[in-house]
Amino acid sequence: MGMFDNIQGEVKYLNCGKEFIADDQIKWADCLLRYYTVGDKICADNGDGEYTYGSYVRPSLDTQCPHCKAWQHFKAIVKNNILEKLETTEIFEQKSYQES
Repeated sequence: MGMFDNIQGEVKYLNCGKEFIADDQIKWADCLLRYYTVGDKICADNGDGEYTYGSYVRPSLDTQCPHCKAWQHFKAIVKNNILEKLETTEIFEQKSYQES
């Protein structure tokens, strides 16, 4: 299973416009089971930039809106080694394992 970190921050949902806390696992930081929130110093593998993936196995950061229950992708923005913000990118339909 391996080690990972988590990122967490407030995002505005594209479908209903409400704000909520997005949270997902990542493997592009130091992978020491840390929980990073917006404003925290983070040691990202590729330095500053926009991260849209969790790991090479999970090619997107995903979260479900607790209000309207729709799924969306989001990205993490790192500047000056600080997790600056999380930002929603698009809505998608979650496939069940039976559909795959």
